[in-house]
Amino acid sequence: QEAEEEEAPLSVCILPSLPSVASQASRCPLLPRPAAAPVELSLYYESLCPACREFLVLKLFPTWLLLPEEMLNITLVPYGNAQERNVSGKLDFQCQHGPEECLGNMMEVTVPNFSTYFALIFCLESGSSVTKNLEACLQIYAPEVDIGRISTCVQGDTGVALMHHNAQLTEALDPPHQYVPWITINGVWQGGTGCQLGPGHPGDAPDLPMSPHRSTRTSCRHRQRPRCWGWFVTSTRWDKALWGQQSLGTCPHRCWGSHGCSLAGGEA
Repeated sequence: QEAEEEEAPLSVCILPSLPSVASQASRCPLLPRPAAAPVELSLYYESLCPACREFLVLKLFPTWLLLPEEMLNITLVPYGNAQERNVSGKLDFQCQHGPEECLGNMMEVTVPNFSTYFALIFCLESGSSVTKNLEACLQIYAPEVDIGRISTCVQGDTGVALMHHNAQLTEALDPPHQYVPWITINGVWQGGTGCQLGPGHPGDAPDLPMSPHRSTRTSCRHRQRPRCWGWFVTSTRWDKALWGQQSLGTCPHRCWGSHGCSLAGGEA
C-alpha cells in the first residue's frame, strides 16, 4: 500500500480522467523533447530574374523574419542559368540577363554573414535597381559595412572564387535545374516553382502551377491594380503593411510576373 502511495517522479506526466484533463493540463510538467533539426532551405536564383526576386522578397524574407532562427537555415546561391568559362586562364561568367546580372550576383555573394545581412539583400532585390542601390541599402541596413570593401571583393579574386563555388553548387544539383528559382528543402528539390525548359516569348508564358511559392497578386503584365505588400523598418522592429489595391505608379515595390527564368533564355 505504501508503495502505491509514493509520489510519481516529476518527469512523468500523470493525466487525470478525461473530464478534468483540460483543467489539470497546466499542472502537468512538460517532458523534455529532443530539439528538431532546422529546415535547410537553399535558393538557387539570379539577381535580376523577376520570379526569383518575387520569391525572395514576398515569400522567403517574410518567412525568415517570422520563424525562430533555430528553425530555418537559408542558403542563397546567386548563379542560376549563368555559364562559367575559362578565358586565357581566368574565369569569366556570362549571365542570362546580361552583365548587370553578373554584377548583382557578385554583389550578393560577397555580402558577409547571411543572418545579419539578409535585410541588405532584401533591400537590393526589392528596389528599382539591384546594382545601383548598394550604397543606399548599406546606409539603411548595414552602415558598418564599407562599400569599398564589397567593391574590392566584387572586382577581385575573392568574388570570382565565390562565384565559382556557386557555379559548382548549381552544377551539382540532382536533378539538374531547369529554371530558376530552384528551391531545395533538406537537399530535396521542390518541384513546380517556375517555367519548364523550352522556347517561348515572355508575353506568352503559360500560367504554370507554382504553389506554394507563387504570388497571389495579379500579374503586372495585365496592367491591373495589384495588391502590394511592402516592408519597412522602424527603429526597433520590422513591420509589415498591406497597402491594398493601388495603382502600379504608387505601389511601394516593383511588381513582378509570376513566372521563372528558363534555360532557354529570356524571362518566362
